[in-house]
Amino acid sequence: MAANRNCDVRNNRAGESTASLRRSIYMRLLLTSIPFLMLMACASRSPELQPQPESALVGINEPLTQFDDDLSTIKNKIVVRPSESFRVPITVRNLSNRTWASAGTFPVTLSYKWLDNGNMLPLEGERTMLFHNLAPNTQQTLFAKATAPSSGSNLVLRFSLVQEGVTWFFSKGAGTVDISVRLQP
Repeated sequence: MAANRNCDVRNNRAGESTASLRRSIYMRLLLTSIPFLMLMACASRSPELQPQPESALVGINEPLTQFDDDLSTIKNKIVVRPSESFRVPITVRNLSNRTWASAGTFPVTLSYKWLDNGNMLPLEGERTMLFHNLAPNTQQTLFAKATAPSSGSNLVLRFSLVQEGVTWFFSKGAGTVDISVRLQP
């Protein structure tokens, strides 16, 4: 009987060491797979995160000479209270051949103007920064900050890009996004 107990103990220990060995193999496999998976994830990242050709980066902190963009949104009408702050999703696409800077001397930002009955109000819109530099033929969706005017009857919220210290893109013929806005008391 004592011999059977010793045999059971040895089998149990062998079973434990087999399970321990399996766990060790799984952990090694997992730990060696993580760097490979991270490498693959980085290699397939979106185009705006890929290294840019030098020609696109030359003069990134200089005034732009091209203002080709495409702005779009899923919103075509908004109802807000007077002076209320809100956000609007705007997709910004760079159609030029130059990378737009998100910081530095002349960053490109998204801003807006208010129109009431077709007349531009003297309000300067808040700025929404790009998440990172925007390479040619890439896009970002920003959640633009805006604040409604205190009054108005036939309001339009016009979004445009701005190169800070240089110009509003719409003043150079670039596209805008216009959204009809109704003030709710």
